[in-house]
Amino acid sequence: MEEDGSTSFEPKSNVIQVSELLTTVPKLLEGDALKAEYNYVPRSQMFSWNQAKLPEHKTKNRYGNLLPYDNTRVILKKESPGDTDYINANFIDGYKKAGRYIAMQGPIDATIEDFWRCVWQFKCHQIVILTNLEESGKVCFFRLISDNKTNKPIYLRANAKNTGRK
Repeated sequence: MEEDGSTSFEPKSNVIQVSELLTTVPKLLEGDALKAEYNYVPRSQMFSWNQAKLPEHKTKNRYGNLLPYDNTRVILKKESPGDTDYINANFIDGYKKAGRYIAMQGPIDATIEDFWRCVWQFKCHQIVILTNLEESGKVCFFRLISDNKTNKPIYLRANAKNTGRK
């Protein structure tokens, strides 16, 4: 336990070279190594999430127990009256760069504008959705863009360019 009440976590995994991936993963699956590593990952709160628990942010959280940690949360710039700096999102370290990625909950009706504000402000080039759009008939991810005729997602490639205009 750390001084601030948080728990530290150091991954135990070893780096696997891409060239060795196809031979290493089956070996890990044969024994209990992969299962042991999975079981080592904490399943409880490790840091504070005080900002996420504020009453004014309650409607911006899909679930009450999946909240962004205060120490790595994404803070949005306020662009219009009524905007808040809160979004249910955290920065995640990349291989060689701290805060390289942003993980956020799928937007809900109350956060779709915050979602796009985050994408714009942090110049996100790719959006990866790691959930089903629906589960048991319940929409669990607000569809960002779709074709109204087929209801299939539309894939976009957008390029931002500075035109010198304000």
